[in-house]
Amino acid sequence: MEENRDNGTKSVFIREFARAVPWGIVVIITVLICFSFIGYGGKKIIDYAQRNAANTIRQIVTDPVLVEGIKRNIKEGIEYTKNEVKSVLTDPELKQDVKEALEYTGNRK
Repeated sequence: MEENRDNGTKSVFIREFARAVPWGIVVIITVLICFSFIGYGGKKIIDYAQRNAANTIRQIVTDPVLVEGIKRNIKEGIEYTKNEVKSVLTDPELKQDVKEALEYTGNRK
């Protein structure tokens, strides 16, 4: 009888619960310590990233070589686009196609 009582469901549950509680407390304390380190370190990392990003953007925007290259590329792009538009608008085939399309549309009415 004695043996049966020690291995009953209730006693096994209580015994295992008593074993689990200290480990649960240890895990909770460890997690809290880790979160406190991460929280403090995370704030420092975010502050550093913001400062570093601001400095990098400032250096890029104020770099005269880079700004000059961007200006040159924009100017060349505008000139190329202007020349392409001129060549398309002065194309005799395009003029003829537009004229035929307008005549065809006018005749359909």
